[in-house]
Amino acid sequence: MPDSRDSDPVAADLTAPIAPARSNLAPIDSLPFTVSLRRVNLGVGYTAACLPLAVWLPGFLLGTCAQNNGLDSISHYYYSPIGGDLFVGALFLIGMLMLFFFTVPDAAVGVEAVSQVDEYRRFSQRDLRLAQIAGAMAFLIALMPTNGSGCSLSDDTMRAFYVAAPGSGLFRSGTQSVNQAVIGFDLGAISGIPFTALIHSLAAGVMFSILGYFSLFVFTRVQSAKSMKTATSTGFKKKMRNVIYVTSGITIFAAVFALIFKYAACIGAKDCSYDASNFTFWAEAIALLAFGFSWLTKGRFIGWLADEP
Repeated sequence: MPDSRDSDPVAADLTAPIAPARSNLAPIDSLPFTVSLRRVNLGVGYTAACLPLAVWLPGFLLGTCAQNNGLDSISHYYYSPIGGDLFVGALFLIGMLMLFFFTVPDAAVGVEAVSQVDEYRRFSQRDLRLAQIAGAMAFLIALMPTNGSGCSLSDDTMRAFYVAAPGSGLFRSGTQSVNQAVIGFDLGAISGIPFTALIHSLAAGVMFSILGYFSLFVFTRVQSAKSMKTATSTGFKKKMRNVIYVTSGITIFAAVFALIFKYAACIGAKDCSYDASNFTFWAEAIALLAFGFSWLTKGRFIGWLADEP
C-alpha cells in the first residue's frame, strides 16, 4: 500500500531526513555550546512584551508627566530618564537578534536549503529577508526619535537629547552658557536632518506590519514533523499555537490601523483629544504585547504547547 506522504509534498518535505551539515572547521574551532533559535525567539518575545512596563514604571516613579498619567506614546519615553535608555536598548536588542540571527545561508537555493532546523524548516528566503528588514527598522525607530516631549511640561522630570542655543543647529556653533540654552525635542528642527519624525513613524509601521505577517503567515505554517498528527493533519498543540499566532497577528494590524486613524483624526489639531487618554501609548503597548506573545509562543514559552519529542 503506498504511503500517503507520497501525495503530500508538505508532509514529505517535513519528514524528509535532514542532511548533516558539512563543516571545514577544525575541532578547536567548534563552539562548546549551541545557539538555539528557540531562545532567540524567547529573547525577542520577552523584550517586546516587557517594553511598555519597562519604560512606564521609571517614569511613574520619577513623576514624568504625572498630571497626564504618563507620556503620550511609548516612543516619547525616549525623553524620559532611565526609560529612554531602556527604550533604545530594547530596540537595539530586537534589531540585533532579528538582523543577524535570521540570515540566508550561503548558496541557499530553496526552502530546505534556507533552514535545516526542525521547527523552522518552512522559512523561506523572503521570510528571512523580511525579518532582517524588521530588525533594521528597530534601529531606525531608536535612532530617529519622535517629535515633542509627549507631555505638557510643568515641573516634570524629563531629558532632552540636545541643548541648543536659539538659531543654532547640531553641527553649528554651540552655546556658551546654560542660560543661553533651550531644550530640544525635535531632532529634525535642531539638526537640519529632515523628516526624522516621519522616518520614525514609517519605520514603526513597517516593523509592525512585518511582525503581523510573521504571526499570520509564517509561524502558522507546519514547520516540523512533530507537529503533525498524521501525514495530512496537524496535531492539537499546533492548532492551539496557530490560534495564538492568528490572534496576535490580527491584534498587531488592528493596533496599526488604530494609530493611522488617530493620526488622521489629529491632523491640524493643536490639542488632540486622543492624547489626553494616551491613546498612542496603549495602542503601541497592545501591539508590543501581541508581538511579544507571538514570539514567546514560537519559542515554546508555554511548555504544554510544545510538541512531544
